[in-house]
Amino acid sequence: MSTRAPARAATPADDDLHPPATDDPFWTETAWFAFAVPERRLTGFVYPVFRANQRICSSGVYLWDDTGETDLDCLYAHNYWHIPLPDSLTSMRLPSGLSYDVLEPLRSYRVRYDSHDLRVDLTYDGLVEPVLTPRADHLDQPCRVQGEIVLLGERIEVDGFEFRDKSWSVRSDHSLVLPDDVAHGSYMYGVTAETAFLARTTGADPDRDQVRRGGWLLRDGVTSPLVEGTRRAEREPGRPPTRVVVEGRDELGRTFTATGDTVNHFAFRSTPAMSPWVSGVQWTIDGVPAWGENQEWSLTGRARRARPPASPSRSPDA
Repeated sequence: MSTRAPARAATPADDDLHPPATDDPFWTETAWFAFAVPERRLTGFVYPVFRANQRICSSGVYLWDDTGETDLDCLYAHNYWHIPLPDSLTSMRLPSGLSYDVLEPLRSYRVRYDSHDLRVDLTYDGLVEPVLTPRADHLDQPCRVQGEIVLLGERIEVDGFEFRDKSWSVRSDHSLVLPDDVAHGSYMYGVTAETAFLARTTGADPDRDQVRRGGWLLRDGVTSPLVEGTRRAEREPGRPPTRVVVEGRDELGRTFTATGDTVNHFAFRSTPAMSPWVSGVQWTIDGVPAWGENQEWSLTGRARRARPPASPSRSPDA
C-alpha cells in the first residue's frame, strides 16, 4: 500500500481565483464544466482560461455530437480570447455571456451562457467533495448536472452525470518547455449516481499505458487514490479511440474494470500549445452502465519535416 502523504483537502478558496504563485506570464487557471445528453450522443463544455498576471482570460464554449468533429463542423464553438480578467469566479460575469455562480462552496454551482445561437443554464451538484491532485494544483468533481440548453431555438433538457475540474499552475504556451504530465497524455472518467473513476496517463504509447498519480475511485461514498492501473485503447490509425479499457486498484485495495465505447469526437485548441481530442464515452464500470469522457492531448507548435519533392518523371525515351 502507498505511504505517500495525502493531498490537502479542497477549501472554499479553491472555488475562486488563486493568487499567482509566480510572476510568470503563463500562470494559468481554468474552470471547466462538462455536460452531456447521452441519448443524443451530445457532449459539451464551457472552458475559460484565466491568465491573472496578464489580466486577461478567454471564454470557450463547445457543443458537438457524432455529426462533426472540429470547430468548423460541430454544433457550436466559440472562443473569446483576450477579454478582461474577472475579479472573482464565485459570481463571475464575462462579456462573452458566460457566467458562474457558487451556490454552495465546493458543492453547488450554476453555469450560464447566452449567445445568439446557444443558451445554457445548468446547475452542478457535487456527488462528493472535490478531489485534489497530490500537487494540490488541480481538482476534479463528479456532479449531477441538471438544466437546459437551447440550440437554435430547440430546448434540450440536461439531466445526468458529468465532471467539472479546475487547475492553477504555470501552463506555458511554449510547447518545448512543457513538462511531460502536461505536454501529452490522456484523462478519462466515468460516473454514475453511485460510483465514479478518474484515470490519467502520460507516455509514448497512447494505446497501452500505466495509470499515473492523480486518479481515484469512488465507491460506496468513499473516494480513494489509485495506486496502479492500466489503460488500453483501440483505434484506427491517426484517429481517436473507438474503445478504451481501464483497470485499476486503489489504496484501499478495491479494484475496478471500466470498458468504454466512444460515441463522438471533438478536436480543438485548448491553449496555443495543446490540442486535445475529447470523446464522449458510454462506459460500463464493473458491468454497470456509466457516462463520461476520454481526452487525449498532444503538443502543437512543434514542426515536422515536410515531404520531399517528388522525383522528376523520366521520359521513356530518356
